[in-house]
Amino acid sequence: MYVQFISSPIGMIKIAANDDYITSVCFAENRVNVKQITNSLTEKTAEQLSAYFEGTLEKFSLELMPTGTAFQKYVWHHLNDIVYARTTSYIEVAKLTGSEKSARAVGTAIGKNPFLIVVPCHRVIRSDGQLGGYAAGVWRKKWLLEHEQKFEKATCRMRT
Repeated sequence: MYVQFISSPIGMIKIAANDDYITSVCFAENRVNVKQITNSLTEKTAEQLSAYFEGTLEKFSLELMPTGTAFQKYVWHHLNDIVYARTTSYIEVAKLTGSEKSARAVGTAIGKNPFLIVVPCHRVIRSDGQLGGYAAGVWRKKWLLEHEQKFEKATCRMRT
């Protein structure tokens, strides 16, 4: 098992991997005395996260190994289709599962996403426009959305 910690504008991030895949990306509220043992996968993830926070990366390209139910994996897979700096609702994601009525189950699956930021669950909001929940705190969700919108607007201004 490999572990790497990186500092970000919204807290310490812990990246975990095995020899072949990233196994989780999460916030480490209290960094316990865990010795960092990095590999090329954790280092690549750290580089991509740094680029994301600098506003130069919109989509991650990493080898991920999610552990969860088939339904959770299905939901997490579809989160990657949400365009940078855009949001969608829990109901819209539920429609992808074939049932608008599964919005609550979708919310539960999203809450168990093991790859925060990398698999952009922060881009899913309530249908009334409210942010809804976020496993790492709603304040981080708000920050991430504002961060993406700020860089997307800057990119649009540069293109014109």
